[in-house]
Amino acid sequence: MKNIIRFKEITSLFFAFLLFYLNSYNNHGDYLFFKNLYQNFSTIDYKLVFPYYFGDTNDYINYSGSEDFFKFIFFTSSKFISYSVFSFCVYFFLFHALLKLLDNGKIENHIIFLLVFTNFYIYSIALASIKNSLSIIFLLYSFYFYNISKKKLFLVLN
Repeated sequence: MKNIIRFKEITSLFFAFLLFYLNSYNNHGDYLFFKNLYQNFSTIDYKLVFPYYFGDTNDYINYSGSEDFFKFIFFTSSKFISYSVFSFCVYFFLFHALLKLLDNGKIENHIIFLLVFTNFYIYSIALASIKNSLSIIFLLYSFYFYNISKKKLFLVLN
């Protein structure tokens, strides 16, 4: 069983490096928007990111009306790591969550690898929008924990 877990982590690293490399050619509008937003969050105060918690109704930043949990993730991580490192981590967890969910003992490892490698939609979502990638990560891990928890509901939605 430990070989399967190691295989999943190595495979997730491979796909994360692949998407990390492809991002150097990425000119998609959502990718550039979220990259700019992440860089803006790294330079501003939390009162400008969450103005309505401080009684201010003005929107100082673009996309300030987004989900608070997403803004919290962006704001805190932007203070410590660059957008490239952040996106690499998101890509790793995206594929790790998918592989953990697919590893139910009934599917062979090479079929899991082929499913992940040939899935166009997961790559287009990952390269287009980091927000969608984070949402999918939470959804996949939620299903994974729901599956292993003997039907105790654990869903995290973004």
